[in-house]
Amino acid sequence: SDSPHVLTDTRAACTVRGMEQAEISDKLATEWGRAVRERREARGLTQAMLGKVCDTTQQTINRIEQGQTIPRDRLKVVIAARLGMPVGELFAWPRELSA
Repeated sequence: SDSPHVLTDTRAACTVRGMEQAEISDKLATEWGRAVRERREARGLTQAMLGKVCDTTQQTINRIEQGQTIPRDRLKVVIAARLGMPVGELFAWPRELSA
């Protein structure tokens, strides 16, 4: 991994509602990235600014927002705090995967 804060291998052998783990990971990464981007933009922050206050890089923030990676829990908590997001929002499953 290029950052100690980022978990890039999220695949395991399981399915939820007919979706393979890779599909679930992709969906979570996409939804999480969208939420981060929306909050960041609403606060008038650049990716570089958010990266700096979260002790990570602009490249990591970009990869998160593009749904290319899912950050580790510690970075999720830091990002949520810096963006004024409820931490639970960042750990929530997309509605279509919920029971």
